[in-house]
Amino acid sequence: MSRDIKYKAWHKTAKKMYQVKGWLQVDRGPRDLLVYGEDDYGVTERIANDLTELELREYTGRKDKHGVEIYEGDLIHRPDIGIAMLVRWNEKNAGFDLAMKDPKNFDAVTLWYTQASHTDYEVIGNVYEHPELFQKAEKRNDV
Repeated sequence: MSRDIKYKAWHKTAKKMYQVKGWLQVDRGPRDLLVYGEDDYGVTERIANDLTELELREYTGRKDKHGVEIYEGDLIHRPDIGIAMLVRWNEKNAGFDLAMKDPKNFDAVTLWYTQASHTDYEVIGNVYEHPELFQKAEKRNDV
């Protein structure tokens, strides 16, 4: 199975999301990597001098019911059952999965996207731009 390899990046200081367009290794040191990204207006610019300034978000290869690409860190919602979940990379299982409560608890894995139709899910935001959505989702899921 093949999928597009794409990234988005949350710039920690600027508090801004970018579509990563590429990077350039200018030396062999860990801080010598120039990252280029595109903002919401389609402007490509150098967004970071090293990866420590960014939270990289990988594309899962899936889209929601509206055709929106789903990335790691996105919050997706199943309207039919009212559950909001966080898309995350699970190192243990080497794949993307969904968390409903504690994003660091990898023992409580929920079913991933392949076990339901893409029309079941809708991207409602991400944990970087809208962290309050995950907190609200946690409260709804406790009920």
